[in-house]
Amino acid sequence: SQSSNGPHMKLTTNGGLADTARVCDTLYWLLKTYAGKNSRLTRVHFHSLTFHIIVQLEESWANSKKAVAAGSWACTTRACQND
Repeated sequence: SQSSNGPHMKLTTNGGLADTARVCDTLYWLLKTYAGKNSRLTRVHFHSLTFHIIVQLEESWANSKKAVAAGSWACTTRACQND
């Protein structure tokens, strides 16, 4: 966002915690700015220790709820592995 004049360019972290509303704004801007006819970008995932957000273009994915659940499970499993 900072390199492309997007929203919250002067955003700093609050003790290492991302602000959920600002992350949502930035992801929405990212998708609206860079997704389109000549782009394969249709969905963006953001993971932090406190939340997981996915933004996607409407009607771009079949079965989105299952895809989000599967992606969340896979990322959580990978992040929390002990080996």
